[in-house]
Amino acid sequence: MDLIGAKVTILFYPDSFFLNKSGIIIDETYKTFIIDLNNGKRVRVLKENGIYAINFKGRFFVISGIKLVGKPEKRWM
Repeated sequence: MDLIGAKVTILFYPDSFFLNKSGIIIDETYKTFIIDLNNGKRVRVLKENGIYAINFKGRFFVISGIKLVGKPEKRWM
């Protein structure tokens, strides 16, 4: 499942700069998300380091980033 276009909020991340930041996932790689934040900035975060609240296609879930590491086409939820 490809999460590009999903709304995301970072609930936990070791770097406090990212805590509670929200935006849209505009790209993802095997290990990272690129998020367009609500303030217009873009950030790249390592999936495995965070816990995320994701709203995607009418579904809302909270998930550990370690479960999102991998190729989107091989991921299922």
